[in-house]
Amino acid sequence: MHQAAHCVLLRAGKLVRISARQVAVLLVLAASSGLLMAAPPGVRTGTGRISVATQPSGAVIFLDGQSSGKAPTQIEGLGPGRYFLRAELDGYRAGEAVVEISSSQNSPSVTLELTSVNAPRRVEPSPVPVPVRAATPPVATPRATPSPTPAPQPPPVATPQPAATPQPAPAGETDETILRLVAAHLKTISDGDIDAYLSLCASKVDLYDEGVQSKESIRRSRQKLKERWPVYEITNVRDVGVRTVEPGGIKRASVTYDWNVSNPKTGKQASGTANDLLDFKQVNGEWLIVKARQNVARKKSSN
Repeated sequence: MHQAAHCVLLRAGKLVRISARQVAVLLVLAASSGLLMAAPPGVRTGTGRISVATQPSGAVIFLDGQSSGKAPTQIEGLGPGRYFLRAELDGYRAGEAVVEISSSQNSPSVTLELTSVNAPRRVEPSPVPVPVRAATPPVATPRATPSPTPAPQPPPVATPQPAATPQPAPAGETDETILRLVAAHLKTISDGDIDAYLSLCASKVDLYDEGVQSKESIRRSRQKLKERWPVYEITNVRDVGVRTVEPGGIKRASVTYDWNVSNPKTGKQASGTANDLLDFKQVNGEWLIVKARQNVARKKSSN
């Protein structure tokens, strides 16, 4: 929650409700952000299983947020459906994957490759256009004439080659990317990681009710919020959705969650519900936040 949003919070804003949708996607998002508690043990009654390995091995495996041993391992007792896998190993960035079990007898295998935290982050290259060569029309050969001096032949004219138009990524893959970014957005807030928060933002962001802000301005604002509320908890993530906003190719994500903030030094605390609307736009091949809006409702507070 932004500093300006807390001002609304302290005035007890109106609770905004949005319709629940994409329940399966919600489970994936909640698990990836680490904001929901794992399902209790003993509830797996299916006959499917997932074989999980990591490179390097030994990473702790989480299935929908629930610890499931160290890789390599087999997770059994699974019914049909989509499952979110996450692998964590000290010194490496977490690896993630969504695995689908199509039937109770399905037993997929997956290997998660982990990257050292010291290695530079890999940037996926944009698709390279493949030139399409147009056929060059043949140049007609003039017939011989009675003239003793043949007429000069014009040089062949090169036909310009049209550039291929890069094909956009399928909508489903893009929506999953946006959902992962929403999960990362919530995690940076709960962790108080300002640098990670800024890495999700474009150079200019239309932020809450403060207008268009630079990254430096956003940094100062987030720092003030962190000093005011050093403990920031997010739970019960729900009502997640992604849709395309025309024109401009904007992807708008919505998410609702409960929040609880406190300051051990001052003894102050507050809690409530928030609904975030985040607009993402592709900048140099990377989806970044260009606009953010928030509606909050305070439940309780104490001094």
